[in-house]
Amino acid sequence: MKKNEVKVGKLYIAKVSDKLVTVRIDSANTRGGWNATNTATVKTIRIKSAQRLRGAARSVAKTEEGESP
Repeated sequence: MKKNEVKVGKLYIAKVSDKLVTVRIDSANTRGGWNATNTATVKTIRIKSAQRLRGAARSVAKTEEGESP
């Protein structure tokens, strides 16, 4: 992803510790990057670059309604 595509409050797929997880971007970090929360572990992490983000996460409501991913 590119830095200008990242929006605060949105969910993204990110590579954290060699695993792909869903994170919520909470705010911009003063030293660059973003403060985020891992939705699986509810731990706060720092995303230093947009390269760690793989794209927007799909909404859970859409997949539960039977739409194909």
